[in-house]
Amino acid sequence: MQRTRLYVLVIFSLAMYSCSDDEEQITLEVNDFSTSIPENPESGTSLGSLMATSNSAENITFELVSQSVEGAISLTNDGGIVVADPEAFDFETNTIIEAVAMAMVEGLTGEINISIAVSDVDESTSMFNIWSGESIVFEKAGGSDPTAMANQDRITDNVWITRGNDGGEIYNAALETASTKNVSPMGTEWALGTTEDIASLTFSSFRATISPSQVVDKDLVLHLIEDDIYIDIKFLSWAGGGQQGNAGGFSYERYTE
Repeated sequence: MQRTRLYVLVIFSLAMYSCSDDEEQITLEVNDFSTSIPENPESGTSLGSLMATSNSAENITFELVSQSVEGAISLTNDGGIVVADPEAFDFETNTIIEAVAMAMVEGLTGEINISIAVSDVDESTSMFNIWSGESIVFEKAGGSDPTAMANQDRITDNVWITRGNDGGEIYNAALETASTKNVSPMGTEWALGTTEDIASLTFSSFRATISPSQVVDKDLVLHLIEDDIYIDIKFLSWAGGGQQGNAGGFSYERYTE
């Protein structure tokens, strides 16, 4: 009986040793990070996230080790990269910002190289509030009521573009009840061209900028004076005053905020 008990004990010990050999080793794999950003970003702008993978059940944490421009970026614990010092992202000073981060999990570490290219921005236009969102088409049918909201392009609280049915010019229904030659639309000014060349454009009243009969398919920039907003706009149609039933009709395409 004593020999049998000793034999069972030895076999059990060998089984335990075999299991310890099969334990999965913890791994950590990291990827370098690169991106680009236009100069002059706002503080807190997200630049992306660091990537690392592990078979560990523990969360991977990240730590910033060094950066070529001190204080330019900061890291969240989960690897998010954000702009910490907007002044560091000046193309004329730094065309690229580099950094080194460390990924960590269960005692394992992995080094991650970070590269952020800073692209140039035409600062001659950056001082202007230019709308560059989705484009929309506004149309006022000929003969339709210019006092109805549906027939006014209410761009802001201060500018409602419409046109009377007498074949006159467009006017600002927020400030006028009819058009006045070389004045309307009140609260606006216009220029031939696009916002890409805004710094070199000359603004004036709508009629002084272009003859309404020649406005279709011309590139124009509309400046909302009180709101100080610049909008690219192109007229698609303009009904002449002599067209019976079409007087007051016009349409254009413009950008939104």
